[in-house]
Amino acid sequence: MAVIAHTRMSTRRLTVLEQRRDALRAKLDGAAVPDAPPLPEWAVETLQLAGLTVGEVRRFEADADQRLAEAEEELDELEANIDAIELSLLQSGADDLDGIEALASYALRRLRALFPADADDVFFDPGDARALAILERCIADLRRITAAPLRQAV
Repeated sequence: MAVIAHTRMSTRRLTVLEQRRDALRAKLDGAAVPDAPPLPEWAVETLQLAGLTVGEVRRFEADADQRLAEAEEELDELEANIDAIELSLLQSGADDLDGIEALASYALRRLRALFPADADDVFFDPGDARALAILERCIADLRRITAAPLRQAV
């Protein structure tokens, strides 16, 4: 059974954590605004006409605030985990070409999220696009080198 190198395993873990973080951020973006004022009296009266009591309406508001706070705490925890793994990768580095490729792929993915790829975007910079293309080329070369059969000098 092959052992997965620390670098490769850590970059995979980072990918999973970032996917969870992005999903949670999207959920929070669609959630209620934190510290929103309570419902106005006319809205409470409308909900009372629908059969809810004032206590039920206020309880729903409190529950929504609690869920929002829990989601924000989870987001903070995910961010802390991502930071810890990234710092670990910076300190430990890579032990082999596969590890170097994993780190470079991770860095490329992070950079792709920062720089616009659309040439029509106002913030597009051809120099940034070239730098990303060079990094992509390095990663492709690393993959090609590590996939090639090992050759022995004769």
